[in-house]
Amino acid sequence: MNEPDDPLWTGAPEPGSELAALEALLRPLAHSGRPLPELPEGLAPAHRRRLRTATFAAALTAGLAAAALLLAAWLWYGGTVPAPLVLTPGTSAQQFAARDLPLQIELGTLAAIELAPGSTLDFTHWRPDQARFHLRSGSMAVRVAPPPAVAAGFFQVDTNLGRVVDQGCRYELALDAPGNARIRVTEGAVTFEVGNRTLFVPAGASLQVTQGVAQLPRFVDAPPAVRKTSQFLQTMTLKGSERDRALAAQDLADACQTPRDGLVLWHLLDDDQAEVRKVAEGALLRLCGPPAEAPPGKGEALQHWPAAVWLQFLRQQAWR
Repeated sequence: MNEPDDPLWTGAPEPGSELAALEALLRPLAHSGRPLPELPEGLAPAHRRRLRTATFAAALTAGLAAAALLLAAWLWYGGTVPAPLVLTPGTSAQQFAARDLPLQIELGTLAAIELAPGSTLDFTHWRPDQARFHLRSGSMAVRVAPPPAVAAGFFQVDTNLGRVVDQGCRYELALDAPGNARIRVTEGAVTFEVGNRTLFVPAGASLQVTQGVAQLPRFVDAPPAVRKTSQFLQTMTLKGSERDRALAAQDLADACQTPRDGLVLWHLLDDDQAEVRKVAEGALLRLCGPPAEAPPGKGEALQHWPAAVWLQFLRQQAWR
């Protein structure tokens, strides 16, 4: 029988030990606490027992298979899976490199990073108002606690292409070639700051940077017509005349058919070209309706609202 001070008895293995590494490896398999699904009504007791048994057996089989794979990886690498690296406020600047295995980096309970094998990440600083990193190569998955636990904008990751600023979320950031990057958000939102532009990427959306040029963010399930016309607008922005851009913006507005398509349109509300702004807001009104009562005092046929007003409305009403 285990002694009272045995780590298996106390649940507190010695930091840095092989048992601690194995515990860190298996931690993702812990039960999330979600309630189990209700069984269908109307089943006979015997059927309900068989269904319950089959469900449990399937879950147990999947869990054991995943655990076996993780244990095999741990044994393959000689039982040397690294424990998470824990940063604290005031930790000195340093560089992290993930080699054959993912590298876990934690900022207490505020944020966690999984740095993919072959990736390099610089830690710049952790001040009371900001934690800053710089992804040099490869990819990383990030989890940041939502407000009020972590203030929006606290967690920031630089790249050579722009800065990703957390708004309380989970996201993935990958650099797949010089001049190329991809951001995909699964919870919350981020902003991507490049030059004097700030692009907004909510949960379910992604942003591509191709050859150093940031595309308009769009939801991953956006229809092909929206993808094609938004890319064409970006091309006209780089190479076309103002008339070409206005026509391309109209093509994009015509391609947008659902409120979720309005993500690309929102990014045109602060465009330098008045005709593009007009086309974008007209399409948003068609798809989503006005975000608030009409601004007083102008009497124009098409009223205008600040982009921030539109953003709050769209996040609450159109992009869920």
